Amino acid sequence: MSDDGDGDDEFEAWRRAVEDVRPIARRPRALRKATTGTSRATSRSGRGGLPPLQEGSAPDTNPKDWARIRRGELRFEASVDLHGYTRAEAGVALRAFLVACHRRGVRVVRVVTGKGLGSGPGGSVLRAAIAAWINAGDVRPIVLGFCAAVPSDGGAGAVYVWLRSPGAHPPSGR
Repeated sequence: MSDDGDGDDEFEAWRRAVEDVRPIARRPRALRKATTGTSRATSRSGRGGLPPLQEGSAPDTNPKDWARIRRGELRFEASVDLHGYTRAEAGVALRAFLVACHRRGVRVVRVVTGKGLGSGPGGSVLRAAIAAWINAGDVRPIVLGFCAAVPSDGGAGAVYVWLRSPGAHPPSGR
């Protein structure tokens, strides 16, 4: 949270965003295996022992498919627009969106953050947080890679996220 007095507002917005959330009865098999491993690295990292992803890279994937995604040739199947969300709300919304898409078998999604033209000299607060949200908790094991969208799909104000197939298991930690 920041020291500018918005911490209470962010917490209240987050509380409203999740007030009707209920635990699911059972995790999907792919997520259960990815997040319940017995290695010490898995329990410490919270990412299934996987290395953090950097924007523009998709390790352990087919380079030709990744190039098609980066060029906008492999079209996104779902999109979420985070304009107007606070940082806290956007993180919750992005996680829910990615997990839901993964469960439905969606492979490529677009996340619109905006360019942050009204955010001051630091640029888009949401765009800057994307990598941290993708590398967190139960999201990292379902993501293969992410990169900036092509200009016609939002350019610097959007990213493509490549999701793992629902039945595929992430590689073991290195």
